[in-house]
Amino acid sequence: MGADVRVEGMDISLLSGVTLRGIAIANPRPWTGDFLAAEAFVLRYRLRPLLAGRVEVERLALEKPSLALAMNARGVSTTRGSAGQRVPPPPRLRPAWRRCPCASC
Repeated sequence: MGADVRVEGMDISLLSGVTLRGIAIANPRPWTGDFLAAEAFVLRYRLRPLLAGRVEVERLALEKPSLALAMNARGVSTTRGSAGQRVPPPPRLRPAWRRCPCASC
């Protein structure tokens, strides 16, 4: 999307997870303001499975999120790129436990 991301603070614990405080994603140009803002993004995971090569998410949350959608006179919204083209979805990822160990699949 080409948008700026701001984070006011970060708490990282290798033993338990990550918290990003005061997170905001700006609207793409030509719009102003934030597209998404949240008091915090929280990711908590379990340590023991992580040591075994697996990720078990204990908590994944956006605290007090705010989403601001806008549309111009031509009907182009902030969910489209600055040229009015739809932003492609992110690539689909397969879970690690389904990946072939040969790494060529």
